[in-house]
Amino acid sequence: VSPTIKMNLKWVLFIFVVTLSVTIISSLSQASLRVVASYKHDPTAFTEGLVYANRRFYESTGLNGRSSVRVVEPLTGKVIQMRKMKNELFGEGLELVNSTLFQLTWQENIALAYDVSTLRLKKTFYYEGQGWGLCYDRKSHLLVMSNGSSYLTFRDPFTFESLYSLHVLKVIYLIVSF
Repeated sequence: VSPTIKMNLKWVLFIFVVTLSVTIISSLSQASLRVVASYKHDPTAFTEGLVYANRRFYESTGLNGRSSVRVVEPLTGKVIQMRKMKNELFGEGLELVNSTLFQLTWQENIALAYDVSTLRLKKTFYYEGQGWGLCYDRKSHLLVMSNGSSYLTFRDPFTFESLYSLHVLKVIYLIVSF
């Protein structure tokens, strides 16, 4: 392929990527939001993680000395069960996997695993870095953890071992070379 054709292909691809990026971004800016329901909530709770399952909200609250994991009745906002965390822990992300609730801590490098029915502490895990958000990928059967950076860490839900990380980039940073 001649250098001229290569250069033209690069420009065509570049224009396509830029056009696609602008289209995606402009369609996102036109998105609308519609509130379909609202629920009562403890105004003193500093919500950091929230899961809806079994017709209940499972909530992780933050702030040193006030952090907890709780079970909340959605319609009334009534706290049905609550387990306070140690004063030095700051509760963060929360996820439910089978019968276990996993709760991250912000800067303490600790993840806590609770029995979903009793909130009894089942296990404590240790990890490096900050803990922010947590979710479960039902396809890979792995926990996906965020630390506030552009990396997601995939973890084994039985051992909390870090299996691999994924660097998340924006579409507009796509670089193509021939």
